[in-house]
Amino acid sequence: MAVAGFVTNGTILVTAALFMTAAIGITGLEKRIAFRILKIFGAKTHRVFIGIIAVMLALSFLIPSIVARSAVVIPLALSLIGAFGVDRKSVFARNLLVCVGISACVSGIGVMSAGIPNAIAASAIEQNLHRSISWMDWLRYCMPFCVTLMAALYFLTTRLNRFEFDEIPGGRDVIDEAHARLGPMSSAEKRVSLIFLFTILLWATEKYHTIDVSTVAILAVMLILSPFIGVISWKELSSRASVGNVVIVASSAVSVGQALVDTGAASWLTKSMIGGLGVEHLAPSVTMAILVAALIIMRFAFASITAATATLIPTVIGFLLGLGNQSLPLWGMSMIATISLYFSFILPVSDPHLMIAYGTDTFEVKDLMKIGIPLTAIALLLLVVFWFTYWRWLGIV
Repeated sequence: MAVAGFVTNGTILVTAALFMTAAIGITGLEKRIAFRILKIFGAKTHRVFIGIIAVMLALSFLIPSIVARSAVVIPLALSLIGAFGVDRKSVFARNLLVCVGISACVSGIGVMSAGIPNAIAASAIEQNLHRSISWMDWLRYCMPFCVTLMAALYFLTTRLNRFEFDEIPGGRDVIDEAHARLGPMSSAEKRVSLIFLFTILLWATEKYHTIDVSTVAILAVMLILSPFIGVISWKELSSRASVGNVVIVASSAVSVGQALVDTGAASWLTKSMIGGLGVEHLAPSVTMAILVAALIIMRFAFASITAATATLIPTVIGFLLGLGNQSLPLWGMSMIATISLYFSFILPVSDPHLMIAYGTDTFEVKDLMKIGIPLTAIALLLLVVFWFTYWRWLGIV
């Protein structure tokens, strides 16, 4: 039981994803994608925010780590602020970094491989509820919610703030020059692009070839390391990918979460907290609302969404199983519970990706709260809307 978390599909996907992220960073492909997207949207203030959000959504398919996406885009945002000649304490600069920090998190919702919590939750659902969720299934279930929440983030950021200018002076030239400095696409960038396109294609067509997500990720790493096709040696890749600590923390957390379910502690813990509310007699939608509210409150006790997922999702699953109500959409409720753990937009200490953005010394906590509090409220409202419409139409709930 203690080492079971080290051999789950979720752990394998996380490990392979870290190597894939390192390969992208070594070739510099993510910078080319980012500046290309910004070049398309232009230098009008509102369009820069659309561009940053579009960059995050695009990178969610290529960089399977919330923290890594944040670490990649934050320097790009700071470079733009410096090149534009904008004060780092300006309304534009402050909110651009807030947008980067929050969008890095939200972008993890839509793609199974875009966030470690998704892999952990999918693995827990498969082990305990015997429901396998493919990469394409997760995309179909969660990407519309992700895009809608991103749109809400853009609306709040651009409507709750009065920027110093409508268009950044000389902004178009700065973006064009930054893109031009990258030069023509290198051979390594082309090869890693093909490998990732091949990987995404296999993930999207899993039901036709039945090769699971984690196996495809391992195949992608093998291609990255292979002669002729590959872009890097094992020695360089292993030194660049911060695998050790992440894998140990994630795997240990999965083992603890599984132990909570297997020993019955998960069910006992949750019943101790909300069992007195008599949720076993309530409608599934009301039960889900109570669970989400409890999870958001408990989420503040964790400084990492990975640890929160590995601890709380098995607890939720154990509690739902303990209710003994076979009519409950257990796996759908568990997936929605996972989505709710992403709603940590209020305090920078809630997640490393927010701490990285906060560490740039551009915005203050009140700037994050100004966007984060209403965005959390909108996210909860969207859960209700999707529960009674889109997710019900798909048969999730």
